[in-house]
Amino acid sequence: MTEIEKLQGQAKEVVGKLTDDEQLKREGQVEQASAEAKETVEEVKEKLSEVAEKLGGAVGGAIDKAGEVAADIKEKAGEVLESAVEVASEAAAGIKEKVGEVLDKVGEMFKGKD
Repeated sequence: MTEIEKLQGQAKEVVGKLTDDEQLKREGQVEQASAEAKETVEEVKEKLSEVAEKLGGAVGGAIDKAGEVAADIKEKAGEVLESAVEVASEAAAGIKEKVGEVLDKVGEMFKGKD
């Protein structure tokens, strides 16, 4: 549509020049400028749409990556917790054994005093 508007503007401008009609000449120039402005607006809309699409993809990718990282952290935290529980259980068993040995020795000490 804008190409037609440009051609119409050019035609008016030429006719205005040939007939010495300044108003018709200016109308032609205005129509051409208007058509060019419409083209520019359409080009800007297209570029903005492309940018928005790229940003949307980037944001979606970042969200996906954040989800993956969160899942990895959750998995690692579970592994660390399991390991900590195992170490704590082993330590508690060792402590229990030592306490048992100490109690046995204390018991032996009191047996001899009777």
